[in-house]
Amino acid sequence: MTFNLSYIKCLINAEIIGNISDLSAELSCSNITSHSKEVNESTLFVAIKGTKVDGHVFLGDVCKKTKMVVVENEKAVPTSYDGIAFKVPSSKKALALLCHHFYSPEVEKMVFYGVTGTNGKTSTTYIIESLLNYLNVKVGVLGTNNHRLGAKVWESQLTTPGPIKLHKRLNEMQEADAHSIAMEVSSHALDQGRVDGLLFDVAIFTNLTLDHLDYHENLEDYFLAKRKLFSQRLRKNAVSVVNGDDSHSHKIIPSEGKRYSFGLKEHNDFVFKIEYQSFAGCQVELLHQNKSYKFLSPLVGLHNVYNVVGSLVALWSQGYLITDILDAIKNLPVIPGRLESVLNSFGINVFVDYAHTDDALKQVLQVLGKIKKNIGLGSKVITVFGCGGDRDKTKRPLMFKAASENSDVVIITSDNPRTEEPYSIINDILTDNKEDKETIFIEEDRETAIKMAVKMCKDNDILLIAGKGHEDYQIIGQKKYPFSDHKIVKEALSGL
Repeated sequence: MTFNLSYIKCLINAEIIGNISDLSAELSCSNITSHSKEVNESTLFVAIKGTKVDGHVFLGDVCKKTKMVVVENEKAVPTSYDGIAFKVPSSKKALALLCHHFYSPEVEKMVFYGVTGTNGKTSTTYIIESLLNYLNVKVGVLGTNNHRLGAKVWESQLTTPGPIKLHKRLNEMQEADAHSIAMEVSSHALDQGRVDGLLFDVAIFTNLTLDHLDYHENLEDYFLAKRKLFSQRLRKNAVSVVNGDDSHSHKIIPSEGKRYSFGLKEHNDFVFKIEYQSFAGCQVELLHQNKSYKFLSPLVGLHNVYNVVGSLVALWSQGYLITDILDAIKNLPVIPGRLESVLNSFGINVFVDYAHTDDALKQVLQVLGKIKKNIGLGSKVITVFGCGGDRDKTKRPLMFKAASENSDVVIITSDNPRTEEPYSIINDILTDNKEDKETIFIEEDRETAIKMAVKMCKDNDILLIAGKGHEDYQIIGQKKYPFSDHKIVKEALSGL
């Protein structure tokens, strides 16, 4: 690929440092990278100031290999360097814009659905994908679980990938004739400029609760990062779809297009109420513009009804008929690791869920408690959970509070301890909480904890294994080891 100096200068708002007499010159470039080990003589290297490593420290070696670099600090460029240095206000923004220009210049042809919020991002993208597929629309998905387009599935390392992987993947999907993209957009990605260069047709806000305060300074900083999807990343005539029941929703004022709200409260544009729910799903009434619609969602729980209705509004905003969308909702599949039922012949109601915040855990447990009451089960709710290491510590005691107040028995265990000692994490979970020897149990080994919970279960009991959901690994130290809650609980059930 080639690039025009003058165009790139304008694209990334750069000052060109070097002896350049002709800004109309075309330079050849084989790849763009922010990793010094990937540099060759035709690489455009972008020096990123990361949270742990500053790419500018590698410029001494990089500038020996390539004649094209992008920097924020021109003083880090060796004085002997005889190539071109683009000095920019933000290397992160420059990287995103360059990747869009080189790797996915045609993606504007696709319809982009961006989903942000603390909880519900993955579920919402799955729902949008399922609804569009039912309506014969080819859709690509980028999210926490994986990236996928039809039968093609790629592994995912981050909720929202970095600019290089993001734009290469979008280009693959566009070349495979994807009509639409459903994409999780994390606060980290918005804060770090990973999606700069992309504009969305539909932006969806699911909710905001306490999370990621190991990265963001406070809850307001976390919210402001998410709000950038609506203030900076919308196409002209875009649509914003907002959970109007969330206390932060009134602060979301889109920079472009129309705004629609949804929720239980009457002030919303789309108002829903759950008429009945069981382990098989929810019967829902939806009110919009003085019209009533009723539908059955196979996805269990209030939180999932929010996700379903938000997805419905998103598709409706793009011209799809509500009646067609309601037909599609009846056929929604189970979402991997999101209140996923583990079938068994022992009369035990077993669920695996990704809930890893106090609000998500509370919501899931309250759903299970309400269903238990609705269908008259005189059974126990047993919860297995832990908290991730090297992550936000403030939510640890809050997760215990959510679990203990909504469960009959709680087993505290490990959940990706990473470089922290598991018992140190457990001590944080139990901060200011007295351990009840009869209802609160500690078992550091997650496999043992799950098997212990299964042995406690009797007919009609409800077992929730929370925190890891779809994940098929456990991170201990800095290594990933194979581990699946779903697999372990099935093995434990088979041993009964």
